[in-house]
Amino acid sequence: MNREVNNEICLITPDRNDRPKFLEHCKWQMEQQTMRAGAHFVINDPAIEGVVDIVPRIQKGIEMAKAAGFLYCFIIENDDYYPDWYLEKMTRAFSQGADLVGMEETLIYSLQSPGYRASRHPGRSSLFNTAFRIAALDNYTWPEDTLLYFDMHLWQHNCKKVFVNAFFQPTGIKHGEGFCPGNFHNGISNGRPMTKFTPDPEYNWLKRRVRATSFQLYKSLKVKTPCTKM
Repeated sequence: MNREVNNEICLITPDRNDRPKFLEHCKWQMEQQTMRAGAHFVINDPAIEGVVDIVPRIQKGIEMAKAAGFLYCFIIENDDYYPDWYLEKMTRAFSQGADLVGMEETLIYSLQSPGYRASRHPGRSSLFNTAFRIAALDNYTWPEDTLLYFDMHLWQHNCKKVFVNAFFQPTGIKHGEGFCPGNFHNGISNGRPMTKFTPDPEYNWLKRRVRATSFQLYKSLKVKTPCTKM
């Protein structure tokens, strides 16, 4: 199927070469979008074991995007689920003069302890739900390279922010594949067992929410050994 390509937008995916199945699926998801991006930059330079490095990977992706002449950029994380109309509907916010575009709710799903959770966080978006006008970051003060929760820092930037309806929101997939120091992987949040999840022991909620191809991948990865600790 031929799909419209928007040559003003590009995608940046920080990657450490430790989630090959997720990365393959990520690229495939972007090919399914009702509006495709002009380029998808996967930043998979060699990593140092146990060291968080998402900030310099995103910086490198932005420099590549600038050099290629793109105006807008989406952060697409390699392990998360994106519905087919995600790029198209998020991009509409840029016509409102937005510098940062996101969603004030994050939906996550744990493959290891099957269940889902929605969290509201007014005034900011999770990184995997974030897009931006590249020029708006020209005066952004970047944090240290090893900052883990880059999204919280980025959404403090003084610029025009537009939040879109969460009806078509993606889903953050939590698992034990590769290096995953963030919350909710392996059933842990801030060093404690994760809470406020709605159980989905038979994966019925997940099956209803995601496309069939994605569901088969997630079911194949649902039982993993603990991921690398920080």
